[in-house]
Amino acid sequence: EIQFLTAESIDGLFNSVFSPNLSSVAPGLAIDVVEPQGRIRFVNIAPPGTVQFTSQQAVTSWHAGETWSQTPGTTHPVLLANRIGQPQVVEVSGASAFTHQLILGGDSNDTITIAVEDANLSATAGITIQNRGIIELDDGSLASSNTLVQSGGRLVGNGTVVGNLILGGPSGSQAA
Repeated sequence: EIQFLTAESIDGLFNSVFSPNLSSVAPGLAIDVVEPQGRIRFVNIAPPGTVQFTSQQAVTSWHAGETWSQTPGTTHPVLLANRIGQPQVVEVSGASAFTHQLILGGDSNDTITIAVEDANLSATAGITIQNRGIIELDDGSLASSNTLVQSGGRLVGNGTVVGNLILGGPSGSQAA
């Protein structure tokens, strides 16, 4: 365990967790936010297994328990792919969402959208928006060391992106 930040007290909540160099300095580590008895610590640990998106609903909340194989946290890699054969939307609103790594999209015939409305979505080790994946910002923010929008993926709306935004992928760049 490497403890790199400790606070005796904290006012309010974190909007996002951003560590631009974590994946290059310590590629096998994730950030765990530990909040014992009103205090807060950020700790580097090995990430646990990948959390799978399991919802069968057309629209669901990121924060709903039935959305995931287990509840994702700051240490989890998260994989979201369309599960129902029609467009799906995962809403991040009311509370921010933190994860270690986020991969959105995939080989399905239908889109999967994360709608971030007046909230923040953070992935410390990177976000990849693949074919048919969409992140839609509605006065929300996206924070990651790298956000990669691959061919067929989309980042749309009005909001803030913190970190490197990379358009394109192995097959080349795309228009911004």
